[in-house]
Amino acid sequence: MSEKMQAAQWNSGMAALFGLLFASSVQAQSGKLLTPYADFTYTHDSNIFRTADDIPDEDGARRGDSSVRGVVGLAFEKELSRQKITARAGIAQSKYSHFKFLDYDARDMQANLNWRLGSHVWGNIGTSSVKTLAPYTEFRDSERNLRLQKNQNADMAWLFHPSWRVRASVTRNDVSYELESQKFKDRRLTTVEAGLDYLSASGNQLGVLLRKGKEQFPNAEVLKSLNLINDQNTQELKIRLDWRFSGKTHLQVLAGVVKREHQVRKERDYQGANGRVTLNWYPTGKLEMIGAVWHEIDTTDNLTTNYATSDGVRFAPSYKISSKMKLDALLRFEKRVPVGIAGVALRQVDKFSTANLSLTYVPISKMQLVTTLSHEVLSSNLALRSYRANSISFNAHYEY
Repeated sequence: MSEKMQAAQWNSGMAALFGLLFASSVQAQSGKLLTPYADFTYTHDSNIFRTADDIPDEDGARRGDSSVRGVVGLAFEKELSRQKITARAGIAQSKYSHFKFLDYDARDMQANLNWRLGSHVWGNIGTSSVKTLAPYTEFRDSERNLRLQKNQNADMAWLFHPSWRVRASVTRNDVSYELESQKFKDRRLTTVEAGLDYLSASGNQLGVLLRKGKEQFPNAEVLKSLNLINDQNTQELKIRLDWRFSGKTHLQVLAGVVKREHQVRKERDYQGANGRVTLNWYPTGKLEMIGAVWHEIDTTDNLTTNYATSDGVRFAPSYKISSKMKLDALLRFEKRVPVGIAGVALRQVDKFSTANLSLTYVPISKMQLVTTLSHEVLSSNLALRSYRANSISFNAHYEY
């Protein structure tokens, strides 16, 4: 069976499943099924195309711009016995003050079925589709480049013993770009995962995870007369730890080894350690601190490569000022080294640093207001790449 036929069957099956459940819910007519919502975001970015600091501005040129994004949609939620269906669908419109060619419309949706069979088997089936303006961190030309991401996922867990659980999941993520010059970045990632967990009487968890991924690029990348095929397979074996030392301290670890093999240009293959450690600390009822460190390989949109090694640290404190106000901060530092092709790619090292500060205010139960300040810096060893960018945004969300 061809991949197109498989995809059509998957999508039609998902549509039929959610359509049937939706119809059953409407017939039940118990409780509120549909919730209209509206979302408005104003953003001003000082360097929208992430232009390098070393590039001089031409006469009359500008780097910053302001934009507004409006979304109207419907949220759906219904419980049928022990099954729960949730869905959201919205129409979005983004407009820019100066760079009018960046304006775009989008239709975003997501849906999920949380199912249970008895008290020992449960899982999720979900789908989503989101269209956004692709980030300009790697794509520096001042053109509109929309990115469409479609995701389908299914997972299940079976508690076959009070202390033992098995888990399995399959996920497919499709990414496509609007610009013809960026079509070589279009890809499909299919991931299959299986795990076994030990559950202690205190609620702590220790498990093992096996993950296999297949990433396919339908369009070759053309570089210096080379037609580069970026298709690759990934295998991961990791230990999973979810440990609560107390009511105030929660540790999560996912670490192990990963092996990535490419169809061509084997110098890009990778085998080594891969992991992330996250610590949540709640010193008081109002203060929460989340810290994370990682060494991972990650898909990137760099030319001449499709992944990079990433070493980083993240610190995100949150303070609840009152029942209606919360202050969130974020400090993030990351070193990324793209894995390139011998004889073509440069020895590139990028260092990212990000600082965010957000204030959330909930004047009424159905409305949320968020103001965010952001500072972003990229420092690279390559010329005409390092940049700085500052932004401020205001978001208002209301659900009827």
